[in-house]
Amino acid sequence: MYVWVRQGKGGKHRFVEVLEEYKEHIGKYNKITAEHVFEKVPKNLDVHSYRAWFACRWYEKLERSLETLSKRQKYHGRGDKRGIMYDKKAMIKVSNLLGYNRINIIANNYLWMFANS
Repeated sequence: MYVWVRQGKGGKHRFVEVLEEYKEHIGKYNKITAEHVFEKVPKNLDVHSYRAWFACRWYEKLERSLETLSKRQKYHGRGDKRGIMYDKKAMIKVSNLLGYNRINIIANNYLWMFANS
């Protein structure tokens, strides 16, 4: 199941896969009239935190065991993230779900929540 994001980051549209635990809830929206999940996003909503939570949940679902991955299959944190490693394949999928095509963006701006949990 996917939700169509009509105007996302940079005005781009994309389809975002729904996490399994939310499919029943999202499935209640009318598919024929394309009812909006959100008519308008409030300006004071902390969208970044929700995006970080979403990124972490998807990453957690997709992550492979780091012990089984080669060095090239891992993303190694830089700067203040030094010592933190992520699964590159999972990062690519999460990056695409958020409307990016660069894994360093999600490593530096979204997966911090995952690293701290």
